[in-house]
This record gives sequence, C-alpha cells and structure tokens, in this order.
Amino acid sequence: MPRTNGSKNIKTLEYVQLYDSLADELGCPVRALFKIALGRYKTEHRINAAKALIPYRYPKLTGEAIQGEQDELKLVWKDGQSVG
Repeated sequence: MPRTNGSKNIKTLEYVQLYDSLADELGCPVRALFKIALGRYKTEHRINAAKALIPYRYPKLTGEAIQGEQDELKLVWKDGQSVG
C-alpha cells in the first residue's frame, strides 16, 4: 500500500524517535552547544559550537534569480549627479 502524500517514511519516524529518546536521556544538543560556546573550552571548540548554533536562529538565505534584460547599472548621488 503506497504512503499518503506528505507522510513520513518509516526510517524517518524511527530516526526521530531514536533522536528524541537520546535527547531525553543525554540532554538537548542545542543546550550542549551553548554550554561549549560559552564555557571554558579551547577557542577553536567555542567558535565551532557558535557556528553550529547560528543556523538554528538565522537560517541561510536563499538567492533569488533575476530574470530579464541585463541593463547597465547607473549610480546617482542624492543631488542628481552621476557617479563615474
């Protein structure tokens, strides 16, 4: 029997359940990263933990393709004079 569109497959559900049970047992990974980033660890480890935390709060932005004609870009100062 095929899955309903949008439903999780069994492997994904198993992984989520395992992850949640380990997080309950061992502690939240995000909390652990904060402890490393703010603790008395090597600078290299603190920086790596901080880098790992950034996407949780500030996800990477995706680029947007601009379609259409490529025209010349012209910069103009507030007083109306052209640059270059």
